[in-house]
Amino acid sequence: MEAENLINVLRREKKILNELKSIATQKQVALVSNNREKLDKSIKDEERILPLIQKIEKERLAVIDEFYIENQQVRSDYHLETLLEKFSSFLANNTAEEIKSIQFELKTLVEDLTKLNKQNMYLINHSREFLKETMATVMSATEKSILDKKG
Repeated sequence: MEAENLINVLRREKKILNELKSIATQKQVALVSNNREKLDKSIKDEERILPLIQKIEKERLAVIDEFYIENQQVRSDYHLETLLEKFSSFLANNTAEEIKSIQFELKTLVEDLTKLNKQNMYLINHSREFLKETMATVMSATEKSILDKKG
């Protein structure tokens, strides 16, 4: 049954997004503590998980397509809200509730990830600005002595 396939894909997507959230949190800790090793590990972990997110997203879209085809309906979009509205009469109550629950959790995860990514971007940009200012100070110091040599 396509509803069960959809639930399985959504569960896997949630698991992957939870892992990405954990990585983003670790990245934030690495940025704040200026820990290069942890930052490098976080970046590598992100690079490893991003293709998984793309793959699971393709699976989710394919399962939604199959769901519409199986129920002889025309898909207007890939939103779970639309699917639930259109097929609530076909779905068992617990199945619809589970899809709604996972959808809410996914939405919350995406919001949390967006917030973490914005915070991390702020930290990165702040570090860049600090580095630029430091380099400007060092470069101007080569033109003028930092210490008075008259001593």
